[in-house]
Amino acid sequence: MNLSKQRDWTYYDLTRINTIRYPPYHRLDLRIDKSFVFKKWTLDAYLDIQNLYNRRNIYYRFWDDGAEHTVYYLPVIPFIGLQAAF
Repeated sequence: MNLSKQRDWTYYDLTRINTIRYPPYHRLDLRIDKSFVFKKWTLDAYLDIQNLYNRRNIYYRFWDDGAEHTVYYLPVIPFIGLQAAF
């Protein structure tokens, strides 16, 4: 049984600070814009893709009842949009 459970309080093992790190974070975002100019207004269209190659980056880890759980950032996310300016 560890010290935290024995004393019902959170104790940190200060000898292990910065010894375990997450793997490198990396993602590729891509955005393509196209503007259409008219006499009195403009229309901008775009396609935006975040995390293009769907890399599973770690957001954080936590422990619950002695088991380690990992939460990841979002997967590939596409956005399509229009913006008008008068």
